[in-house]
Amino acid sequence: MPEDGKSTSKPSLRGDVIDIFLWIFVTVGATFLGNRLAYSLRHYSGRQILPGFELPKTVLTADIVEDWLDNYHFEEYELKEQDNGYFEFHIQNIDDGEMVVQIFEQGLRVFGEYELPADKILMIMERPQDRERLKTEIEAVLTNAPGGFDYFDDEGESCGFEDMRGVRFEYRLYPDGLSQHELNNGLLSIEQAIEYVDNRVEQMADNVQANR
Repeated sequence: MPEDGKSTSKPSLRGDVIDIFLWIFVTVGATFLGNRLAYSLRHYSGRQILPGFELPKTVLTADIVEDWLDNYHFEEYELKEQDNGYFEFHIQNIDDGEMVVQIFEQGLRVFGEYELPADKILMIMERPQDRERLKTEIEAVLTNAPGGFDYFDDEGESCGFEDMRGVRFEYRLYPDGLSQHELNNGLLSIEQAIEYVDNRVEQMADNVQANR
């Protein structure tokens, strides 16, 4: 017993270990939650993630959209600034076709057109049975692609299928649906739909040629 009559106790090793564990747990947890919040703020603009708590709207910039683009699929693109101050990403796809991602009023507009090989599409259009078959097959795919589509003729004007020389499409993402996931899914879905149309026209034209 100490001479002054007061008892002393040794520091608890177990208590120190618990304190260290709690400190690590709180630090890791705070870092994780902070990263998740930062990701949500960047990628899920305007969405309600908890009752009564809605993420602020993302103010889109060219840097954010460029960061969102999936460079594995879209390596070749050019950034252009328009006279009105908006930005456009011109993305190359099959056979020198182009998709454009345009920033407008905090939203995104994806648009473009693909011109089919004139000799091959004309070969199919001359045969009513093949023409109707092609229309049925490609519209089943185009209708399920995001956004909308229409056909254009030799003059670039909207037209019916019988006068079609290419396909034009447009897909818009508004502030309540902006995210990296939605943008890249839209781009990939449209690209796949156009590739299907191109491949189907090639196949049918080859069959027509072989059967002549």
